[in-house]
Amino acid sequence: MQFNDYSSPSGRLCPAVRRFSATARTMEQTVLVPSLLRDVPLGHGVGGDMYEAYAILKGVHGQMESGGTNGLLLLLSGGSTANNSAHMQGKHLGGLNGVHAPAKTCESWDAKELESEFRHHVQGLQRVLSAMSDTALLLTTRYKEEVACTGGS
Repeated sequence: MQFNDYSSPSGRLCPAVRRFSATARTMEQTVLVPSLLRDVPLGHGVGGDMYEAYAILKGVHGQMESGGTNGLLLLLSGGSTANNSAHMQGKHLGGLNGVHAPAKTCESWDAKELESEFRHHVQGLQRVLSAMSDTALLLTTRYKEEVACTGGS
């Protein structure tokens, strides 16, 4: 089975992961007093307050960096967790479409169906990572503005 090349500049997963990791790290280094973020709207059409967004982004970033339950960075770097090793060995590929589909073995997947599912999930992950990167950047910028308005912390 041969997959199409998805290496267009806007269609690669690793750069999206690296961008999110970098913007989240910058956000964590910039936000020295997270409690200042409470009840401050994130703004620019993004709902919720800055503290909620900060907590979510920091949590996701921490999971990615540490290789938690779904350690994305670990998997992308070629590592494997015990939880994911069965999937990596091809023992079970059930539920790939995210709708609690019946379990399918490698033998029952059509190559085109598998490629389509893979492409769909990679593109979705890229969109989510891009949105989280944009939110981390916005939060960092807004935090700097808020700290400047209050005269520092």
